[in-house]
Amino acid sequence: MAISIGDRVRITDGNHWAKGATGTITDPPELARCVGPGWNEHTRTMHEDGVEITMYWVQFDNPQNDPEGEGPYDGSEVDARFLEKV
Repeated sequence: MAISIGDRVRITDGNHWAKGATGTITDPPELARCVGPGWNEHTRTMHEDGVEITMYWVQFDNPQNDPEGEGPYDGSEVDARFLEKV
């Protein structure tokens, strides 16, 4: 599934946090680019256990707390496997 800037998405229940949250795909903020290297516009490629993973920046409709209760966060990178277009 191709995801572009401006697409509306929902985070699926398989993700470790922000389950069910909705938002919009945007470019990540500068801080995210500095902390998580490898951003290419609105995507970042990572490798986990030899598997290539594409991450997207989601600007949440409603700020979300992480599993440890920290936040609320306005946006986050989310693994493409846990995004569905709405």
